[in-house]
Amino acid sequence: METPDNPRALSSKALAEFVKNNYDVFVRSFNNISEAVSAAYENTDINGAIIACGSLSHLAIIEKEVSTCVCRACDN
Repeated sequence: METPDNPRALSSKALAEFVKNNYDVFVRSFNNISEAVSAAYENTDINGAIIACGSLSHLAIIEKEVSTCVCRACDN
């Protein structure tokens, strides 16, 4: 994802690398929110949880993408 022009901003790749090096969890960085949401749905089973964090502007985009994924799932 493109890092915002803000001195406090951290790139998704840098964050993923930090998490990878410091925690025993699987983590990936994506080019955009749509790819991330799609991958989350594809890689989470029916009883799994998807946790999304970010700024309010990112969360609004995530909410829209989740709605799209849910609608596609209903069509199948």
